[in-house]
Amino acid sequence: MASTAALRAQIASLDKETSSQRKHLADLETSRDALVSELNRVAVYPVLTLPPEITSEIFIQCLPVPDEPDDGPVRYTYADAPLLLLRVCTTWAHIARSTPPLWSTLNLDVEDWEPEHIGSIVATWLSAARQRQPLSLHISAFDWDELDRASDGLAAFLRSLGTHSTKITTLILRFTPFTLPLFTSAYFVWEALTELHISNESIAERRR
Repeated sequence: MASTAALRAQIASLDKETSSQRKHLADLETSRDALVSELNRVAVYPVLTLPPEITSEIFIQCLPVPDEPDDGPVRYTYADAPLLLLRVCTTWAHIARSTPPLWSTLNLDVEDWEPEHIGSIVATWLSAARQRQPLSLHISAFDWDELDRASDGLAAFLRSLGTHSTKITTLILRFTPFTLPLFTSAYFVWEALTELHISNESIAERRR
């Protein structure tokens, strides 16, 4: 059996080797970051030489469409335009934010999002929407329970909705009686609102 001194020596040797490997890995990562920065500096991407107006039109054509004409607005995800376009590069993000038709309709079903993400998507979308431009907002909120109603994400959602409520021209709400207090307890200014639809279903009716 090895002595305690020998075991400590082996551990010390391994610690030294581990430290050396960590330093080597850090050096490799630093070198890689430098190469990526240099590539980004010298690389030429022809698509970025297009006039912004052309790029905007391409972005509009990238918007998802319903499978059937009567299906209504598409429920967007981060994998769809326009949200996807914000994550490609700063140039595309700027053009996307400067293209009002990309942000004219938001169909949001809370079942599709974690509560902590709802506030950020509404803030991103409504901040990109232009004042005095038609903005249609569809919200389906059937499944907010007591925990969701108390969450920071839901509070952020209501704050964002309240902040940008002056932009909304069409509002379509679908919820149960349980979720109605969410929209009566927050402060909104509907000065641009010209169309309002409210669909109120009980949970039992919805599950039939």
